[in-house]
Amino acid sequence: MPTDLHFVAAACSDSYVRLFCFNEKTRTFNILGQSAFHCHCVLCVGHKIVSNKCHNSVLIYSAATDGKIALWDVTQIIRQHVCAVVLQREENNVLFSTDSKNGSAYKRTQHMNNSYLDLPVPENIPNVDGSVTSISDCDKSHKHVNMELNVPKSTGTSVISQTGSHTANNTAKWSSTSHFDLKVEGIDMGDPTAVFHAHQSGVNAVSLKHIKDDWFILASGGDDNALHMTFLQMAAPEDKDGLLEVTVTGTAVNTSAHAAQITGVHVLDAKHLLTVSIDQRLNVWQLEDDCTQITLMESKFVNVADVADMDVWSSGENKYEVAICGVGLQVLSITL
Repeated sequence: MPTDLHFVAAACSDSYVRLFCFNEKTRTFNILGQSAFHCHCVLCVGHKIVSNKCHNSVLIYSAATDGKIALWDVTQIIRQHVCAVVLQREENNVLFSTDSKNGSAYKRTQHMNNSYLDLPVPENIPNVDGSVTSISDCDKSHKHVNMELNVPKSTGTSVISQTGSHTANNTAKWSSTSHFDLKVEGIDMGDPTAVFHAHQSGVNAVSLKHIKDDWFILASGGDDNALHMTFLQMAAPEDKDGLLEVTVTGTAVNTSAHAAQITGVHVLDAKHLLTVSIDQRLNVWQLEDDCTQITLMESKFVNVADVADMDVWSSGENKYEVAICGVGLQVLSITL
């Protein structure tokens, strides 16, 4: 994977889930795919790298006000874009340069590394719509997914120019406008790989944790005060063209996990997870051996009002630091 390419998943109240690529060299965003599957305001989005025997898969998860959680396998979309960028650079790197010593010309060619995303680059790439794109035509198909900004001539709020032009000090040039029309043309991501109707209403937080082998835990919390856990098995069989397959092996639900809507969820390990809520409680939960019940281990009052989110990182064996944000910020230490 070229280190100057960054992939961003974004979603908002227009019900669309979109996948972008930011190119550091050109300082431009390209939209690679989009879908309005949810038909409702999307509240959260994230990603997970799923390791398989033959390659890695890139998974996006999204959740909306309809109580549904969707999983998207965007590996093919990303691979197709990476191939297009690399092939374009291959063409640009076939240069004639003049040797400074003897004035002779030589041809310099850089060869493409086939290890991007730990995926083999085949002669033909299957697209999300079922068609097949030749690797030699990959750079041609890439041209139609560029994002265009149509900026009328007016004055007002400054927005960054899509052309990516730069000033002498290598900073982005800003153009002044009060309105702009954003025209996006990307690949329709189609239907999700898997969909779970986990909550009665909005899903505010999702956490996807790899446990072992091809086993995962998907935990979520929402406006219905419920904590929902789904146990998944994810694999990409070779006979399915490397497309990710998701199988639900079990679920566990606590319908009254908090006294108000849950705004943060984090799975610590195969047996423990954390939730935080508008009720200003940080709860530590334990999953029973039968994986059907979630038991409250401890509840801690937090000093942050209107809790919006939390982040968790490990500080040692069975030790975690928890940052909670809202109207203020608080950091707590937890030892299991």
